Amino acid sequence: MTNKSAGDDSKLSSPVVVSQVDNFSCVLSLHSILFASLVLRAFRALAYWSLFWEITVIKSPKIQRQGVHYLCQMLLVTLVAPLVGCQLTADSRNLQGVRLFEQSQYQAALAQFQQALAADAKNADAHYNLAATYHRVGSQQNDAKLFGQAEEYYNRCLDLNGDHVECHRGLAVLLAETDRTDRALALLKSWAVRSPQSADARIELARLYDEFGQDGNAKIELHEALKKDVNNYRAWTALAHLHEKNGDTDRAIVDYQRSLAINQMQPQVAQRLGDLSRRVASQTTPAGNGAASLR
Repeated sequence: MTNKSAGDDSKLSSPVVVSQVDNFSCVLSLHSILFASLVLRAFRALAYWSLFWEITVIKSPKIQRQGVHYLCQMLLVTLVAPLVGCQLTADSRNLQGVRLFEQSQYQAALAQFQQALAADAKNADAHYNLAATYHRVGSQQNDAKLFGQAEEYYNRCLDLNGDHVECHRGLAVLLAETDRTDRALALLKSWAVRSPQSADARIELARLYDEFGQDGNAKIELHEALKKDVNNYRAWTALAHLHEKNGDTDRAIVDYQRSLAINQMQPQVAQRLGDLSRRVASQTTPAGNGAASLR
């Protein structure tokens, strides 16, 4: 579940927080997971003794074969269950942290993300969440130390997931905010080269060019993104934003419409499209036989 910022998605946004939990409304507490783990272990222990008795005491080849088969299944469960438990624990902590972050309870959110990391040290989202939260608090307090902590966690996240979209965006924002625009561009250019089929890499690079006022380069990157994924609604939204920014209202409207046709769950884009459409309508005056002449 990715929680977008409140800003226009066509612009380089503030840090946001990501949770790996998709369509997962219930929050599993650590106590409930531990209890379930203990029950599972008890059943496994009983199953092991039963299967061992059937295989070694009862000499039926059929029972032996079935017993070996079930024993292998139980061993697989034994190996996988702890990993699943760790993942669920990390995800539940991430989800709780996201909710706290959205309520501006940043210290409590940090505690949840730290617990997610303790449960799963390789959870890229937990590293990102910590980075984004330190980034947010650092921006509010203008604290260089917190910026440093944010940068460290951003880099750890990218070490674990080299295509983490929000992490690339957050780190690029941080580098730009701390007067390292060259490094911000180098970061995103490197991602685009490393992942040549990634439309997201091109979109994020375009967003950065847009922030720097390099609209021509931004358009080039967005067209490249659409060559890789013509149904990428984020690319159409960003392109519409550039057209609107440069006064090309008609093309902006068309591209916003394309974006919404692909993904209707974009209330901000729908609102922007409505505003532009009303603006065009208000600038249209009747002329002649009911015909309309534009401004």
